[in-house]
Amino acid sequence: MGASWDRVAQAVARQQALLKESTYVAPGRVALLGHALNLVRLADEEAKPSAQRLNEFTEGNLKATKARLLSPRPVQKPIDATLLAAGLQEAKDELGAEHPFVKAMLGGLTPEAVAKAAVEGTRLDDPAVRKQLAEGGKAALEASADPMILLAKKLDPFNRAIRKQVEDEVTSVFTEHGGRIAEARFKAFGKSLYPDATFTLRLGYGPVATYANGTGTKAQPFTTYMGMYDRHLGWGGNAAAAEEGAWTLPERWLKRQGKLDLATPFNFIYACDTVGGNSGSPVVNVKGEFVGINFDSVYEGQGGYYVYDAETKRAVATDARAILEALRKIMDAKHLAAEVLGK
Repeated sequence: MGASWDRVAQAVARQQALLKESTYVAPGRVALLGHALNLVRLADEEAKPSAQRLNEFTEGNLKATKARLLSPRPVQKPIDATLLAAGLQEAKDELGAEHPFVKAMLGGLTPEAVAKAAVEGTRLDDPAVRKQLAEGGKAALEASADPMILLAKKLDPFNRAIRKQVEDEVTSVFTEHGGRIAEARFKAFGKSLYPDATFTLRLGYGPVATYANGTGTKAQPFTTYMGMYDRHLGWGGNAAAAEEGAWTLPERWLKRQGKLDLATPFNFIYACDTVGGNSGSPVVNVKGEFVGINFDSVYEGQGGYYVYDAETKRAVATDARAILEALRKIMDAKHLAAEVLGK
């Protein structure tokens, strides 16, 4: 096992050495650049066997990647312009003006000028344009003069190279030798030690709470099955496929509507400080009972990436009662519902 500890130490050193490039040679939190990079890569990645693709394009992840790419969720251009300019400036400051990535992305211009031209000139904030490019394949991307697409084409080879370095020299080493160490620890200590985890345990707390959403009223703390079907019907049902199909429901859910207790809470909002990466976390009550799964934040609380505002920051969770209701009455999985309850 000593050799594994040495390999992990070497990988940590490489991780530290590659940290700046892996941080700045990336689209960061710029939504439009992220969309552009996915479009640039989509056709090439789909043509490869799944095992050879970038992680977000493997068979298991491709559907989710396309859903994000074609999502009707609005993109805030002013925010993207600010984030892109700041990211390019940080890359220039941290990597140096002569770094090949910095020179390629800036082309002799200032970060502000590059960001302004790319964001103001792009049409990728329109989901229909993104869909057209995605369906048009490689030919459509090669013919595109969209400035954000052109910027993504500059980013792509640099980002691929640093990702491969991190995978080959860091991630794969952690996976292989971390597994060997974990196996040896289990043989030595058995169940007397708490199992190792991927991330540091993070606990947050906050009550189920409403908030003023700027419409002159307050957001309701719970959404019910009834509310879900109301939204579906209010947008014209599956026949209308309104908002790129955002309000459609599977046929099975429509056929089983009469079996459901429509007053069952589906989602709830609560005053907990969560950001991206917390999705999938369990939500427990004061008794320690599992009551939901965190998966989102309300629109007004997106500033939580920078500062916590008790008036608007609300996390969103799927209610455990909705999960049980769906298992029993939609999925015909009463046995699984019983197993979840320890019966």
